[in-house]
Amino acid sequence: MSDYRIKILTATLCCAVILITGGCGIVITPQLTSQQRQADIEFLAQWAQDQSPIADLALQHNENYPNYHDLLPQYMRYAYEAQSNEDFLRIARNYYYLICPRGHRELLTEDAIAGGKIATLLGIIDLGVSPLAADKAMYWTQLADNMAPDIFHPPIDIKREKNKYFITKNWQKNDINVPSGSEIIKVNGMSCDNYIKYLKNKTPLRYYDYRVKLYAENHLAGCQRK
Repeated sequence: MSDYRIKILTATLCCAVILITGGCGIVITPQLTSQQRQADIEFLAQWAQDQSPIADLALQHNENYPNYHDLLPQYMRYAYEAQSNEDFLRIARNYYYLICPRGHRELLTEDAIAGGKIATLLGIIDLGVSPLAADKAMYWTQLADNMAPDIFHPPIDIKREKNKYFITKNWQKNDINVPSGSEIIKVNGMSCDNYIKYLKNKTPLRYYDYRVKLYAENHLAGCQRK
């Protein structure tokens, strides 16, 4: 049998096996230490400094954009204090959003990871990453796909004017009617200012960049307590 036919047969068998098994091996839940989580955040900052032009361009074109280097100690502290892989994923992903405010900044899909593993095993591509890393990467993609959104919009339309909040459309639920123009005084028993402070300090909103925080401030958007 010629080398060419051997390669074709090998590729076919590899693809068949990967399709049957779902593309990757057993997905194992990683048990990261606090120091390992911190090292991952520090790696992102170093990668941005050495490899990515996006972060510096963001700072050049928007003087109000937060500097990822200035925020590195804060996010390393978040990583150290993370109570679960879900928390750490939020922290790492939102720190990366600071570095890459535009462009491709999401985790690879399961199909992309499986395809990359196939291509690496067949020698089609060489990214300098072991194909076994695909099994580890798959965990984080699956976790991200199954996590509920942190931020949710109130069931009413709200606008902010001079640090006061008003309802912009009539709202009705059961026997309760709230007319347009009504001012919101409290949320969950807190003043609007204290509610925003609570969101920024006690919920995952603290991990998000200034754009999401500004959206929360303008719309009193809620955030799941973790």
